[in-house]
Amino acid sequence: GLVNLIDEGSAVHVEESRTFYAAKQAAGGQQGPTNHEELKEARSSLPTGPADSRTVERIARAGKGQVPVRVTSPSSGGSRATYLDIHGGGLYMDSATRSDPRNTRLADGLGVTVVSVEYRLAPEHPWPAAPDDCETAALWLVEEGRKAFGTERMLIGGASAGATLATTTLLRLRDRDLVHPILGAVLQFGAYDLSGQSPGGRLYADEWFI
Repeated sequence: GLVNLIDEGSAVHVEESRTFYAAKQAAGGQQGPTNHEELKEARSSLPTGPADSRTVERIARAGKGQVPVRVTSPSSGGSRATYLDIHGGGLYMDSATRSDPRNTRLADGLGVTVVSVEYRLAPEHPWPAAPDDCETAALWLVEEGRKAFGTERMLIGGASAGATLATTTLLRLRDRDLVHPILGAVLQFGAYDLSGQSPGGRLYADEWFI
């Protein structure tokens, strides 16, 4: 079961990685911000997005919710589907803007319209602010995708915290019986059990990021 979900080529590096970070911490290396001032400093040190980005800012609205999104259309013109991209960052770092270069490559390479969610970050906006914003963006695409982008076909994905939020969004769409437009999900190294109670969750329950 769970063993078959882990690529053997990657699994051999797990202990090496944990040893490296344990030594780094023992030597005084900081793994992440420990207070709000350090968090603000860490955020301000992140590189900004490119000034020449062709990405367009829009506001996604569904029900009573609204959230900023960044839309990157394929240079070829027509769009085969929309890809709802949810950035990572542990729910407290990063931004959709910094994904512009990658999303431009995705849009052009796959012929899809990439819609990246600028969801609210913790601790200023505690859970469930982030999944609420991602749900709003997804519902907007379900309701307005054909009118806005010429297609009802959708993909959803993200990396790390983005994959966690993508899964949460898929579950919310399922509960609304709205998964029919979803063609697939691209989930990269997400944490899908934050309680640490499942077999998979126990594997990373003591990791510092959790």
